[in-house]
Amino acid sequence: MTKIFVLPDCQVKPGHDTSYLNWIGQYIVEKQPDVIVNIGDFSDMSSLSSYDVGKKSFEGRTYAADVNASIEAMSSLMEPINSFNARASANRKKQYRPRMV
Repeated sequence: MTKIFVLPDCQVKPGHDTSYLNWIGQYIVEKQPDVIVNIGDFSDMSSLSSYDVGKKSFEGRTYAADVNASIEAMSSLMEPINSFNARASANRKKQYRPRMV
């Protein structure tokens, strides 16, 4: 039976705490699903929103900040998996390589 982990809309944005993604990564390592499905909207990308253009709340939003926040958040999610694989490799054990969609 195939085990699937579904990661719903995280809506990552600059300045918001993403430590929960590390906990999710630890859970993934613990359960080791065969497939990890990111269903989308991992990043909020508020700098690309046309809804707030021209409003004071839009000031300071940058694409670079959105991308950097997303990269950091994904690194936080993947850190437990990467650490597990580094230990497995050092101990000549099988690494965990789920299909990622």
